[in-house]
Amino acid sequence: MRIIALNNRWLGAGIGLVGCLLFFATLTCEAQNLIENPSFEEIDSCPQLPILGFGPGERPNGWFCVNSSPDYFNRCQPYGNYGGVPLNIGGWQEPIEGDAYSGMLTYFPSGTGSSLYHELIGAELIEPLMVGATYYVSFYINAAAGGSEWPMSASSHYGALFTTEAEVWEVGMAFWPARNFAHVYHPEVMSDTAAWFLVSGSFVADSAYRYMVLGNHFDNTYTEADTIIIQDSTAYLYRAYTFVDQVCVSLDPMGCPLAQSLSEQEGGSLLFYPNPAVRELIIAGLQPRAHVRVYDAVGRSLWEGLSQGAQLELDVSPWGRGLYTAVIQDEQGIRSKKFVLIE
Repeated sequence: MRIIALNNRWLGAGIGLVGCLLFFATLTCEAQNLIENPSFEEIDSCPQLPILGFGPGERPNGWFCVNSSPDYFNRCQPYGNYGGVPLNIGGWQEPIEGDAYSGMLTYFPSGTGSSLYHELIGAELIEPLMVGATYYVSFYINAAAGGSEWPMSASSHYGALFTTEAEVWEVGMAFWPARNFAHVYHPEVMSDTAAWFLVSGSFVADSAYRYMVLGNHFDNTYTEADTIIIQDSTAYLYRAYTFVDQVCVSLDPMGCPLAQSLSEQEGGSLLFYPNPAVRELIIAGLQPRAHVRVYDAVGRSLWEGLSQGAQLELDVSPWGRGLYTAVIQDEQGIRSKKFVLIE
C-alpha cells in the first residue's frame, strides 16, 4: 500500500488518459479506469423521495450500499434539497466537474466493531484484478460541513478496500465490521471544507479482487477526528461526513491522477521489523551500499543513506507517528516497502 495525498482542485484532468498511442494494432490502452461510473454522473433518472440512503433509485449506476445509509447528490434536485448540488444535507460543495458526487458518515463519537456506524459504498470493477500486478488508485474527498444535518467534525482514514465478493448491505442487516485495513487510504484528518483533496496510491494485488469499497474502514481506535464547526453542545452531532468524487483504479501509473510520481514496486526479499515500529526499525535483506530513502505519507523525502551491509538500523523515535515508504535502490533495481510508526 502506498499513500499519497495532495490538496488540489484538479479540474478537467480526467480519470484516465485522453488517448493512447498504439504502436501495434493489437495493443490496447492500459490506462483504462476499472471503475465504470467513476464520477457518479450516470443515473437512470433523477432520484425521487426519499432521495437519500443509496437505495434502489437513489444511487448512481454501478454503485451499491455496503454499510448503513450513504448518500448520493446530484444537481438534478432542486437547489437546497437534501440530495442536491451544491447545497445539500452535508454542506455546500461543487463537484470536481459535472453534476454529482457521493457522501457518507466517516466518524461517529461512539461505537466499535459490529456497532460502528461508518457508511460505505461499493462498485464492481470492469475486470478482476490480476494477482501480482501493481494497481494505481485515486479519489477526491472533501470534508462536509454546514448542511442541515450539521456534520461538525472531520476525520482521518478515508480509503479504498478491495474485496472478492460483493458486500451488499440492506436495511435490518448488521453493520459491516471495521477491517482496520484499506489498500489505499489517507491516515490524517482531512478537514478542508472548500477544496477537494486528492488521495492516491498503489498496491500489489494479492487476490483477484472484483469489487472496491470506499469509506473509513478503521474503528475509533485508529480514526482521529477534529471539530471544524462549533454550533451545538449535543455530542451526537460531532460526527464527520465526507464527500467523494472522481474515483480511479488503473494498471497504468498514468491512468489515474497521482499526487506524486513515485511508484511502488513490491519489496521482494526485504524484511522490515518490528512493523509497526516505535523507536527502532531494522531493514534486512539489503545488498551492501544499497541506497535507501524514506518518504512520509505525503511523499516528502524524510531520510536517505547507504547501507553498510545486509542490514540497516534506523532510529525512528523522533519521527511522527504514521505511515512511511522506504525506497531501496541496488543491483536488483528499485524496490519499496511500507512501514508504520505507532506510539
